[in-house]
Amino acid sequence: MSSYNLVSRIVVGFKRKPFKLFGNIFVAYATFWTVLEPLISIVPNADKYLSGELKFFTLVVISSLFGMYRNAIPAEITVKHSNSTIKIVFGDLFAFDGFKAIPVSRYFFETQVVLTSLQNKIIQMFINSEEGTEGFKAYNQAISAAIKGDNYQEIYRDATQRKEKYYPLGTTVTLELNGQDYILFALTDPLIQFQ
Repeated sequence: MSSYNLVSRIVVGFKRKPFKLFGNIFVAYATFWTVLEPLISIVPNADKYLSGELKFFTLVVISSLFGMYRNAIPAEITVKHSNSTIKIVFGDLFAFDGFKAIPVSRYFFETQVVLTSLQNKIIQMFINSEEGTEGFKAYNQAISAAIKGDNYQEIYRDATQRKEKYYPLGTTVTLELNGQDYILFALTDPLIQFQ
């Protein structure tokens, strides 16, 4: 998970919620100050080490580090329910082992998709595993083999000028490519019309 380390999580957290960062720093500073002041009063020798500019600078640095850490987006989330545990890990989906869940268009066989989508990444992986149009054929064959018997409607699309299979939301297909397992599930309706 080196591509998604603590520094990048802190940067993303700052970009998403910059005011929360300053709030976290302020709360940390106030908390450390509240603990430090009675300590200085109780321990007489602590006053010469924990007072003046040094105290202020140290509190600001420690509070800033703590605030940045608290503001960083999580690396993972664990959800426990009954006897199951679901672990959601954030980062590069294709860098992890295990099944990769990919949301795709309800037109499963659609190949003209948004270039930055995960569906396009899967299509490109199939294309790279074969030669050009053979990759498209391999992709379509893999989906055809996995989706047999599922309910669908035939809908005419202006974008392609033909009828296409339109699957219900949540329709799921399991694919294997180069030793990796993918679960494609129908989640999106294409809004972009390709010409």
